[in-house]
Amino acid sequence: MSERPLSLSVMKWPKHDEVIENPRNCFTDTSKKNPEFLRIGYHGSYTVGKAGVGRDLDMVVIVEVNNVPMEERGKKWYLSPVPVPVDLLVFTSEEWNKLSSASPSYSNNISRNCVWIFSG
Repeated sequence: MSERPLSLSVMKWPKHDEVIENPRNCFTDTSKKNPEFLRIGYHGSYTVGKAGVGRDLDMVVIVEVNNVPMEERGKKWYLSPVPVPVDLLVFTSEEWNKLSSASPSYSNNISRNCVWIFSG
């Protein structure tokens, strides 16, 4: 019978509810202080039952207006309490509305599977 050496570390992946509850708390506090937030949600593996070890949490934030380049927008949020990596996309309302015509399959996928945790 083989034994696991005591020096071997074991990583415990968080449960689905733990992953989802943390962004709810992070963004609920943040959205109360920032009226620019219109909607906050998550989609992907955590909404279609495919979440598991190594999966990230795909999040969408829609704001009224933002002059920061899209690739830089997610850097201002403190997401360390979320126990898995977060793929955060921040759209302005104008960009979000244009998404359905620019990329219908992506837009439909998000719209169909997104769980909105905040609507302002």
